[in-house]
Amino acid sequence: MSRRAARAALPAVLAVLVLTGCGGSDDSEEAAPESSAFETRAPASPPVGFGMPATPSPSAGAPSPAGRVVDARLADGQVSGVESRVPATVGERLVLRITSDVADEVHVHGYDRTADVPAGGTVEIPLTTDIPGSFEVELHDLGKTLFQLRVS
Repeated sequence: MSRRAARAALPAVLAVLVLTGCGGSDDSEEAAPESSAFETRAPASPPVGFGMPATPSPSAGAPSPAGRVVDARLADGQVSGVESRVPATVGERLVLRITSDVADEVHVHGYDRTADVPAGGTVEIPLTTDIPGSFEVELHDLGKTLFQLRVS
């Protein structure tokens, strides 16, 4: 084949390589029939982190990209949404989501993590449980324990 013929065939060869994935195959996916070589298929579900926002889960204990969410709410002096003792394992990633009808400082004892929650607002505290033991999570100024985090 002459150089001129090879150069003329190059775009066609490149197009075939692009359409076939450079000749590689992935055993985890079904091969498309030859008649649908120019069709595109959408993934079954979009991957998280590629421009697709993660949808927060309203339920306590639901996993999220940042870790398991522990939802605690304080309204009229009463804590809801969480058990009085929340178990966790060493190395677990948590997001403590605290909603309060009063402004205060949320304090995670033992981990010395704090965050201000506005009245009627919510604050999230990401936490990796790398210290075993029992730790109070409280509204510091009010002295109100929201729950006890038990890491084992």
